[in-house]
Amino acid sequence: MYLDQDNQFTMLNIHVLTPGVNVFNVYLKISKCYSISEIVLLKEEDTISDIEESIAETERDCAKRDLPCTIVTFRKNDYENLLEKILDIRRQYQKGEKPFKFYFNVTAGRKDVAIMAFMGSLWVDGIGYYLTREMDEPIEFPVPRVSLAQLEHNQLHRRILELLSEKSSGAYSQSDLRRKIGVNPNNHKDLSAQTLSSSIHALEEYGLLKKKPEGRETRVQITLSGRLAYSMIHG
Repeated sequence: MYLDQDNQFTMLNIHVLTPGVNVFNVYLKISKCYSISEIVLLKEEDTISDIEESIAETERDCAKRDLPCTIVTFRKNDYENLLEKILDIRRQYQKGEKPFKFYFNVTAGRKDVAIMAFMGSLWVDGIGYYLTREMDEPIEFPVPRVSLAQLEHNQLHRRILELLSEKSSGAYSQSDLRRKIGVNPNNHKDLSAQTLSSSIHALEEYGLLKKKPEGRETRVQITLSGRLAYSMIHG
């Protein structure tokens, strides 16, 4: 589960869910939208039987898929304790050797718990998202991960965001993007594939872009966070 073809560790995608009576259905749906390495369920003490059954269904299905599923229990109505538990989860994964990324699904359960879980995601550099039965794809909440001053300083970052923002589809192949830019605005030299890849990687880490392989090409698409960031620096 954790090794790629070159026998190297790949990213662990850890999905943290706030359980409600529909958490099992939410879990089934997110498994169609995301690559999942492990599931963590944030369970409040003394939950009602319907929620407990939905959690048990989730655990059983995870077992069938050989997918690790961890139950983390926090004290009822104690949001400080909830945040402490989320920080503890991060500490546990930091002890391992595998790189990891947290995704926080705050669809199910009470609003107060979901809001505090999302606040916890900000502290552990996670991605918060929401996915109802009516949605085909999740909404990932746009959270700033880079200062606007840093974006403004890098003219290549700005140019990439500009071109993607102006494209109706919000996407270019990486090779088309390189041809479109032509000259690196940071040093006025021909833009190399390596320099472009490095800039795209940084913007992806900031959550402003996402990449998708398409045959021999890579498709680069701007995210909602990317559009918001560009609108701020574009003025």
